[in-house]
Amino acid sequence: MKRQVDICVLSDVHLGHPACQADKLVQYMEGIAPNVLILNGDFIDRSRTHDPVLTQEAYAVFEQILHLAGRGTKIYYISGQQDQFFRKLANRPFLNIHLRNKLILQLQGKKHLFFHGDILSLPNWVHILLRHQGSKGFDRRIQLQLWGEWLQRWRPTMKHRQTTPDLFRERALQIA
Repeated sequence: MKRQVDICVLSDVHLGHPACQADKLVQYMEGIAPNVLILNGDFIDRSRTHDPVLTQEAYAVFEQILHLAGRGTKIYYISGQQDQFFRKLANRPFLNIHLRNKLILQLQGKKHLFFHGDILSLPNWVHILLRHQGSKGFDRRIQLQLWGEWLQRWRPTMKHRQTTPDLFRERALQIA
């Protein structure tokens, strides 16, 4: 018997990446019956190549998502840093899958904001440039992110030292 779930959020799955465990994801998805499924960005890995190689297990994940959509599960895809194509299609339904850049859901009388964390990090053009460098580009992106955080904390024009959680909170409020 499938476990009833109000909301299931899957973030940064990176199908096609060697470290992705698509078979375990299929197993998990076969055991749940969510009312809402949120695919929170970077579902397909495009960091190593422009054309990701998807395994049979990865296709089984897509089949499971389409199965859930056919059963009436409301599915939202929130675009991530590797999903620029999807960002251009935001707010359009596709096979009962709703593409969004961010999502606000009313749950138990409270609003909840869902978004992919990349919008809080480096500018998108930096990600695009570094993506073409594969895993070395990913390492550089992390280094740039850390350097940017250090710079924001220690630059002399700032009145108060801001930490990553402070910056995150401010940016999230701007997005909402």
